[in-house]
Amino acid sequence: MKQFFLSCPKGLESLLEEECRQFLGQSLTGLRPSEGGIKVDAELNNFLPYLLTTRLASRGYMQLGQWPMHKLQDLHELARNFEFEAWMDWRQTFKIITLFDLKAKYVLKNSLLASQIFKDGLVDRLREVTGNRPTVDVKHPQVSYLLRIEEARNTSKIAPFMLTFYLDMTGIPLSNRGYRAPGHEAPLRENIAAAMVMWANFGEKAEILLDPFVGTGTILIESAMLLAKVPASFLKLRDWIKGRRPYDMIEHLWFQNNIKLSSQLLDWANTQVAVGEKSLSKIPSGILWGSDLDPNAIILSKKNLARLGLDRTIRLSEGNALNVMPPGPPPGVIVTNPPYGERLGTPEESCQLFYNFSEHLKNNFKGYRAYLLSGDPKMHKGIHLKTSCKKPVRNGDIECRLLGYNLF
Repeated sequence: MKQFFLSCPKGLESLLEEECRQFLGQSLTGLRPSEGGIKVDAELNNFLPYLLTTRLASRGYMQLGQWPMHKLQDLHELARNFEFEAWMDWRQTFKIITLFDLKAKYVLKNSLLASQIFKDGLVDRLREVTGNRPTVDVKHPQVSYLLRIEEARNTSKIAPFMLTFYLDMTGIPLSNRGYRAPGHEAPLRENIAAAMVMWANFGEKAEILLDPFVGTGTILIESAMLLAKVPASFLKLRDWIKGRRPYDMIEHLWFQNNIKLSSQLLDWANTQVAVGEKSLSKIPSGILWGSDLDPNAIILSKKNLARLGLDRTIRLSEGNALNVMPPGPPPGVIVTNPPYGERLGTPEESCQLFYNFSEHLKNNFKGYRAYLLSGDPKMHKGIHLKTSCKKPVRNGDIECRLLGYNLF
């Protein structure tokens, strides 16, 4: 039995918990909400397929240890006594990130210093055991560790703080699906787009989905994968069975040394890719629609869709969202991320666009449902529609709200 931590954007914790329970079912022995994610108790062979399937988690960590601590200097001895040689080869580069809760931040202050002290202990340990010194690489490490230092919560405190030590299992964030064009920064994270579609209950009945601010196509792609029941990591799994290394854990000693586990997971990946390709090809044309005023966005979206073979399935067109009409009769759902902030200009312009767009939906999309991501608490003021749902979520550095409306 292992303990894991799955991180996610703020606001997705309960949805992630529900997804985890549905996937792991009876094999799940423990699940606890945590700040910025959930803690999971499960067997490795059950957890790993979920880790590579989740639509909502940002990163997945395996807990390697947990110890009480008084001060930052304790970190050196804790690291020096840990058997790092079982988890990494001294030739592998590594990185350490430390996160404090509020109490630890107030008392211990310097998370960078914490990482440095722990790093020194790690280096001393491997130098003593192997005679060689590993190298730090903060940009492209082969092994990444996470330290979470939090106030000890139990009543009989052995020490004021508790250190939980994790191994980052995938390296690249799970929210990085691999379908976006390299070098292009999209405004909407993939797992938040997936959450928007899940909150909209798309796929539970036959209906059209439209994104009139399509951007890079993220919402439509996440909708297609959800509709086809394809893992969010589909492209990464396809890379793996072709001999590439999309996840750090594939090179980790614990994974390579467990031949049975790694072989079973690769067989599972082969099955997911084979089934997924068929499922994606069977999505009916005319279900998923998108448009954008920017012709470059349409070009980029088509490139992203092509990576999953969806460029002929999903219908895209150039057009102003304020003029786009329903692509078909109801029932239907609009799921979209209207531009705001730097993407549009002034807050006043964002509010005006949001108002005009909602009026357009109210007048022309009767019988549809709409789910709009608002990046400004003032954006939905003055809209004469009753919200059917209001979900707070953090998209990067922006506190957002997903607002749901039934259009009568």
